Amino acid sequence: MSEQTGIFFNEALEYSSRIDKLLASIVAAANSDGGTVCIGACDFEPKLNIQDYGEIKRHVAILFERVMPRFSPSMITFVETVKRNRPAIAVEITRGPKRPYWLVERGLSPNGVRTGKHGLNVPATPDEFAALMRETGDRFETRRSPVQALTFERASEVFDRAKAPFGAEERRAFGCYDASGSFSNLGLLLSDQAPSTIRVAIMEDGDQTVRSANLSGSIFSQLESALTAIDKRNKRFTKARYGIADAKEYRSIPVDAVQETLVNAVLHRDYDSPVPTLVRIYDDRVEVLSRGGLPDGIAPNELEIGASVPRNPNLVRVFEALHSVSASGLGMARIRRAYESTSLTPKIETTRHFFKTTLYCLFEPQIDGELRVAKFSPARFSVNNRPIR
Repeated sequence: MSEQTGIFFNEALEYSSRIDKLLASIVAAANSDGGTVCIGACDFEPKLNIQDYGEIKRHVAILFERVMPRFSPSMITFVETVKRNRPAIAVEITRGPKRPYWLVERGLSPNGVRTGKHGLNVPATPDEFAALMRETGDRFETRRSPVQALTFERASEVFDRAKAPFGAEERRAFGCYDASGSFSNLGLLLSDQAPSTIRVAIMEDGDQTVRSANLSGSIFSQLESALTAIDKRNKRFTKARYGIADAKEYRSIPVDAVQETLVNAVLHRDYDSPVPTLVRIYDDRVEVLSRGGLPDGIAPNELEIGASVPRNPNLVRVFEALHSVSASGLGMARIRRAYESTSLTPKIETTRHFFKTTLYCLFEPQIDGELRVAKFSPARFSVNNRPIR
C-alpha cells in the first residue's frame, strides 16, 4: 500500500500522494500560522527504496528548492517519525518571516500563493494575496513584484539616450530589488513587462469615445505613446501679421504643459489600484485623470507654492536621474506658466482618490475660418501642417 502525505492544521489532516499537493501544503503552512507535513519514502515518484531518515531528509531538501523565495532554516524542524512501519520525516513549518511564499511553477499569483484554512491548503483569495504582498514593503514601489522574469531593454535605451548608467548596480540603488533580492514593483514598472497603467481615449463632443487603447510596455514606453497620441492631435500654427508669418511655430496646447501633466500623473499616481491613468483627448482640451488624490498633509492651494510629498519617491529619483523632473516641487507652477498672457487657466480637480488636470486649447475659431489665441491681441494665425523637426 502506498504511503501518503499529510499536513496538519488545527489537528485536521489532509492526505495526498502527489508531490504538487505536498508543495502546496508546505507553502500554505508558511503563509499561514505554520503546520506539520509528514513525508515518507513512497511520497516520491519514482518510489525510492529509502530505509533511513538521512536519505529522506536529503530528498526533502531538494524538494524545498521548488518553493520560492528560499525558506529560512529557522522555519524548518525535522522530526523523525514512523509511517506504517517505515521511516518518515515530520517537517514542522513555522509561520514564514518573509511572506508570501509561492510555487515556482505557478508564479507569484493567488494560485501560486497557498494559504491554510480548515485543514486544507487553498489558493489565496485576491484580498489575502494583496495583504501578503503589502507585507513585503510599506509602499507599492518597494514591495515584491508579482512578476520576476523582467527585462529592461526600453529602460536601457532611455538611460543610454540620457547618457546615464542603468546597470544592475544602478537598478539596486534606485530600489528595483527588495530586501530579499527579488525584483520590486519599481523594477516591474520600469521593465518591459510592466502592466498597462495608461489608457488613451480620443473623444467627440458629448463624451463619445471614438477609439481608445491601453498602452503597454515599460512605463517609459507608455509615457512616450501617450505623448505621441496627444501630439498627433495638437495642432500646429504659425503667427502672421500683415500677411507676414514669423518663424516661430505654436501649438494648440502648450507642449510643456502636456509633458509636465503626464509626467506628474505617472510619478504621483496610486499604483496599488489597478485603475489606469486615463488620458482623454478632445478637440478643445485634454483631460488627464489619475488614481491617487493629494497625499496626506497637502492641501490643493499648497500645490501652487511648490509643496510636494511624492507618493513614489523612488520612481521620482529615476526620472530625476534622467533630468526629466526636478525635486523643486514646481510642476504645477510650470503648467500654469505655460498659460501666461491668456485668459485660460488649466483646471485642477482633486478628490480623495483621484487627481484630474484639464489643459485647454489656446486657439478659438473665427467666423472667417482662421484661428487666433484666446484673449490674445487680435493677431491672425494660419494653420501650418509642417511637422516639427
